[in-house]
Amino acid sequence: MPDYSIRRAALGATHDAADTGAYKIVTTSTTPILNELGFINHAHGQRALDVLVMP
Repeated sequence: MPDYSIRRAALGATHDAADTGAYKIVTTSTTPILNELGFINHAHGQRALDVLVMP
């Protein structure tokens, strides 16, 4: 799948989650694009995004 498709889907999903009240989004996806969206390495191979500080 092209990077722009992954970026667009992830960005849409994170904003939808934030709009509905999520404070943190956690995933096990390892795609590097998530770094650009603000996801950081978290416990047990997970990556997390703090919605309150997302770009």
